[in-house]
Amino acid sequence: MTAGPSLACRAAARGETYIIPYIGTAGLVFVDDVVAPYYAALRREPHGAHVFNLPGEVVSNDDVVAAVRDVVPDAKIGIDGPVLPFAEDVGEGDLRRALPGLPLTSLRDGIRRTIELYRAAP
Repeated sequence: MTAGPSLACRAAARGETYIIPYIGTAGLVFVDDVVAPYYAALRREPHGAHVFNLPGEVVSNDDVVAAVRDVVPDAKIGIDGPVLPFAEDVGEGDLRRALPGLPLTSLRDGIRRTIELYRAAP
């Protein structure tokens, strides 16, 4: 169910209709921002055992729909379904201190880049 924002981007890029099948607020993380800490940890080898979270930017599905429509104004994207109880106050811990310089892609940039990727796909 939580693939909704990505599937909304794909539908917008293709001119299709899509309904995000849940209501809620969640932390969204752009794929490059997921890969970067792993790559940084492999290159920097931080000492000790660390546990980090990647909460991303906490946004509502209304924010997602607005960001999609900023890129594709006539996107046929909506929201309907149950409220999903996502944890909203998940901190990163010491992630950025242990691995400085990590990217943090904004919702708007992530949505734009995702739609561009789907538009470029065959």
